[in-house]
Amino acid sequence: MVTLTGTGVGTAPPAVSLAPTGLIFPVQLVSTPSPQMKVTVTNTGDMTLTVNGIVFQGANPGDFTQTGNCSSLAGGATCNINVTFTPGATGSRSATMQIIDNAANSPQTLAVSGTGAAPTLGLAVPSGSSSSATVAAPATASYTLAIGGGGMSGTASLTCSGAPKGAVCSVPATISVAAATASTFTVSVTTTSRTLSALRLIQPHPGSWAWAVFFLGSTILSRARRRKSARLGLAWLTRMSHSGGG
Repeated sequence: MVTLTGTGVGTAPPAVSLAPTGLIFPVQLVSTPSPQMKVTVTNTGDMTLTVNGIVFQGANPGDFTQTGNCSSLAGGATCNINVTFTPGATGSRSATMQIIDNAANSPQTLAVSGTGAAPTLGLAVPSGSSSSATVAAPATASYTLAIGGGGMSGTASLTCSGAPKGAVCSVPATISVAAATASTFTVSVTTTSRTLSALRLIQPHPGSWAWAVFFLGSTILSRARRRKSARLGLAWLTRMSHSGGG
């Protein structure tokens, strides 16, 4: 006796099903790769599907790339295509992904799109930090500020001037700015007379890389019973580079 075995196969030609049928990426910083989004390819036929290539065409094909394990699929099998969006400019970006194979309706197409955003240099008072303080001489008021996390990286040079009479301001000479995470630094105001100081952040002119922080102060002179107002200004000019090299 001889045992004989075999596998029965259908005669339906290879056919392709895609899920999802399109990709829309969230807003992404220019020149910065996005997290991958996945497309699942299924061979809904019986015979083997052979994938010969995957390409992008359309308005912005260079903004999209793919990796995956799609080459040969038996009937009913699946594979994944992982797509990454790296916008080359701001605004709406789009392309069409084409899957070239031996199915009758080759190539199959899938629309991909996203929006490119310009990097920003953000300045803020971190959550939980105070924006005002009252101190008695010769005490020091300290403020914590955060900068970065908006896609720019580099080194910021800090200077402080214009302190009210009876007060001295100090800041770090430089600070490293990270593209993905905000960095914090401390501003200190040391007084020789009672001073009320309040923090106010000034938004730069669009396109400018100069930021300013002002402490509005009133120095109280008890003998003369006079009140003088002054401004303590903190400003820095940055020489930044976009995290993606732009």
